[in-house]
Amino acid sequence: GLAWQQAVNGRVRAASGSALAATLVNFAVGTVALLATFAVEVAVRGRPAGGLPSEPWLYLGGPIGIVFIAIAAAIVRFTGVLLLGLATIAGQVVGAVLLDLVLPTAASHPGVTTLLGAALTLVAVVLAGRTPARHR
Repeated sequence: GLAWQQAVNGRVRAASGSALAATLVNFAVGTVALLATFAVEVAVRGRPAGGLPSEPWLYLGGPIGIVFIAIAAAIVRFTGVLLLGLATIAGQVVGAVLLDLVLPTAASHPGVTTLLGAALTLVAVVLAGRTPARHR
C-alpha cells in the first residue's frame, strides 16, 4: 500500500508540477476515507466515550505527515519507489532504536540482534542506492 501511495504521489506531483498538489490530494483522499470509516464505526458501535486528548504533542502527527508526504512526493522521481520505501523503513528502524536508547522504558532494551537488524536495513538502502557500473 505504501509503495502504491508513493508511486501515485510521484505521478500526481509530475502531472501537476507541485509536491504540494500531491500532498493535498493524498490528505484529501485520506481524510474522506477516515471520515467514512468513522461514520461506519459510529453507526455500528455508537459514539466513542470520552473527549479528545488534552496533550498538545499528540496532534503533531498531522503536520509531520504533511511534511513527510510533501518531501516523499518531491523526491520519489529521483530515488524511485523501491529506494524511497527502503529509506523510509530504515529511517523508522533507526529512529525507533534511537528512541529506545535515549528514552528507555521497561520493555525497550535493544539487543545485539536488534542493532544488527537495524544495520542491515541501512546496508539494504546503500546497496539499492548504488548506481550500476554500466550507468556511471
